Amino acid sequence: HDAVPELIAHLDDQHPRVRMAARQALQQLTGTVAGSTADGWRTWLEREEAWLSTADLDERLESDDVGVVGAALRDVAAHAHVAGQHLSAVAALLGHEQAAIRRLACATLTRLGRLEAAPRLARALDDEDPTVVAAAAAALAALGAEQHEPSRRAWEAALAA
Repeated sequence: HDAVPELIAHLDDQHPRVRMAARQALQQLTGTVAGSTADGWRTWLEREEAWLSTADLDERLESDDVGVVGAALRDVAAHAHVAGQHLSAVAALLGHEQAAIRRLACATLTRLGRLEAAPRLARALDDEDPTVVAAAAAALAALGAEQHEPSRRAWEAALAA
């Protein structure tokens, strides 16, 4: 999220309410508690960006090895703030041959918290595996879409509205 550096800067604001609001927004946006100081958050952001530069996510998400793909999805979920740029690659895994990877892709998309994933998740409601359907429905609900019956048409209609 582009807002993170600006929110970190607000942690140095002279007004306590601005600092508190910035800290709360950072925690909600990143799912992380990196302290209450700008220095703590800058250190966290530097570590996240350093991790991303060495993670080889594109290669790992496209691997034929289910274990490698699963580990990459877990990494994306654990580093959702900086790994969000891989949203399309994660969403593409909703079509993976292994149901376990499709379920993990649903969970990862939930963690990324990006509503742009909703149309792909809605299509996953037609998956042949009921556990993937349940994971897709849970992901759609977690992304803040209205609750509808777990059918692709219902979700697509709701998303189009």
